[in-house]
Amino acid sequence: ANYAFSGLPIDLGWRLMLGVGVFPSVILAVGVLTMPESPRWLVMQGRLGDAKHVLDKTSDSLEEAQLRLADIKEAAGIPEHCTEDVVQVPKHSHGEEVWKELLLHPTPPVRHILMAAIGFHFFQQLPGIDALVLYSPRIFEKAGITDSSTLLLAT
Repeated sequence: ANYAFSGLPIDLGWRLMLGVGVFPSVILAVGVLTMPESPRWLVMQGRLGDAKHVLDKTSDSLEEAQLRLADIKEAAGIPEHCTEDVVQVPKHSHGEEVWKELLLHPTPPVRHILMAAIGFHFFQQLPGIDALVLYSPRIFEKAGITDSSTLLLAT
């Protein structure tokens, strides 16, 4: 986008370069509005009927949806035989210990996810790519590219 708008007048080019970033954000916002709510969250709120409806739409089969709903109900402390659309959910905690449990005593799958996420971010920054991208016009200029639009394309 930067190279495509580089031929425009400066007062217009930078505005268009900045404005192009709006389109992915709008597409993402519309996509988020069309997403169904989390079945786990719905069950935790006592909305079993809504959770069942979401699971029926997102599961491969009705049997799978029923199994997943049974697992979620068990985790939430709702009896399996309960089939009402709206129920009273026992509140075990309000999430006070979530961060402590997540960071100090994670389960093995959560530990692997944390290690992967932190590792990706660490190794992304380790080689110093930000400095290379920031100074790449100067690097390409030292390499012999002098035209400003060609510098922008090389960057």
